Amino acid sequence: MKRQRDKWEAVDMTKPDEIREQLSASVQGLQLQEALPLKAYVGTYHNAGYHSFDVQEKGGKLFIDASDRSFPCTLTFEHVAGNTMFIAHISDNLEGGDEPIKAEFKIADGRVVEMGLDLEEVVGELMWFKRV
Repeated sequence: MKRQRDKWEAVDMTKPDEIREQLSASVQGLQLQEALPLKAYVGTYHNAGYHSFDVQEKGGKLFIDASDRSFPCTLTFEHVAGNTMFIAHISDNLEGGDEPIKAEFKIADGRVVEMGLDLEEVVGELMWFKRV
């Protein structure tokens, strides 16, 4: 787990215009890979605390509609590097906005099996959701 976290160490998420550059520099070589086809990421991912998120394809991007939550929002994913690293843009359904957070997918045997989201900045690590 420490090795995966290292990729994000140098990324300052408070400056959206610099996120892609910082992340690409921190994962040298991975940025040369393209993301898998979007359909490879589409599916339901579950976490005991956050319950399930349905990742969809919408407008040529990965998308989560979490409008049924106590914090109603949507997440739109932007590919950054490799098959695994994305920025998820959270938009609050009540106030709008665009809050970028770290997002990462784990791949095993050529299949996307987990999704990590930086939903709790104070925790200091990604919240992992297993694909169901």
